[in-house]
Amino acid sequence: MVGALERQELRDFEVIAVADGCTDGTAAALRALRPDFPVTVLEQAHGGAAAARNAGAAVARGELLLFLDDDMEADAALLAEHDRSHREGADMVLGDIPLHPDSPSTAIAAVTGRWAERRRRRLSTPGIEVPVTDLISGQMSIPRPTFERLGGFEVSFTRRGGLVPGADLDFGYRVRRLGLRVVFNPAAISHQYYEVDAADYTRRSRNGARSDQVLSAKYPEIAAELARRRQFGSRKAKLVFGPLAVAPPALSWPLRTLAIRLFDKAPPGSRRHRLFFAVQTMERARGARDARRSYGTGRAVALAYHSISDLRGDRILGEYGVPPRRFAAHLDGLARRGWRFVTLEDALGALDGRRTLPRRSVLVTFDDAYADLLTAARPILAERGIPAVVFAISDRIAGTNDWSRPGATRLPLLNERGLRE
Repeated sequence: MVGALERQELRDFEVIAVADGCTDGTAAALRALRPDFPVTVLEQAHGGAAAARNAGAAVARGELLLFLDDDMEADAALLAEHDRSHREGADMVLGDIPLHPDSPSTAIAAVTGRWAERRRRRLSTPGIEVPVTDLISGQMSIPRPTFERLGGFEVSFTRRGGLVPGADLDFGYRVRRLGLRVVFNPAAISHQYYEVDAADYTRRSRNGARSDQVLSAKYPEIAAELARRRQFGSRKAKLVFGPLAVAPPALSWPLRTLAIRLFDKAPPGSRRHRLFFAVQTMERARGARDARRSYGTGRAVALAYHSISDLRGDRILGEYGVPPRRFAAHLDGLARRGWRFVTLEDALGALDGRRTLPRRSVLVTFDDAYADLLTAARPILAERGIPAVVFAISDRIAGTNDWSRPGATRLPLLNERGLRE
């Protein structure tokens, strides 16, 4: 695949090839090549695709970074087309990845080829926003400063068990979330040599759903979009295969094995063909369930307090005040019932998978930063060793709650010194 780059129309480029945990002589074979462009070969212990891409980007010298999977053969105009799209204002460019004509003639390869064709037609629609599920990096380019601003690919997906697909979509969604322009260029072509059997395809279905589950926890706003990939095609399929998705593996194993064995000889649209893809949906549902069990980092109840004072005489703000004695009773009642008070860092660490929260976790928060937090709330919290987080209004420091409706009590907010204390 590296040799195909010698045909590139755009000649100002270098290649960084990363051998990620290879033990088959790949690195030596790459070093033995004598192409007419600079090639740097990096070797690293197996760390996954995300770590390999980051390592390559760290030593690359070009203005644009193009990531290309090792099963991709570049069309002669590939680099020129990516360069053109960036000069026309794109921040991230995705290209077309049709099936390589030399791929093994299998049913799985044929399905992959049809998927690539449908993807090309779908993403070529004028004005379309590239869906999250198409933000893959098998052939993707981005300016170096943007890549560095994003912090590269998230390697925690690999640490979670090799969930490489999640690192692709995580990176792409972070690009889109920043409001950057993501462009699909159908003329930027690399042919994918697809050599995957039905059993491996099924494992990828399950692992893809596992990574989707992690992404859904990290970005709840795209959970519904990701979940659509796990939906059964019909009510009948849901009734038949849905229970197997949550059943012990021993119950679904015979059906999965049968579907895999029959698929290579299954013509498109046949019952065997439909059975195989129903099993894929079943495996995706199973993968999502396993992820929830394996990667669950717990949950915290967030308590949102405002003023720690008695505001019962205020018809507008009455429900936003909790007297100090009642606030202390809340905390003591929770502690007696086995609740554990956690910090904001604990909660954020659980959201991105770095920490696991204990059972019955609670995060104490205060909105608006009223001055009574210093005099009333802090002593109660300090006596009990309970952490809390305050959300201060940055343009109201040392001010009052002047956003409240007319007639509401004017309450002082913490000044700079009070916030520091």
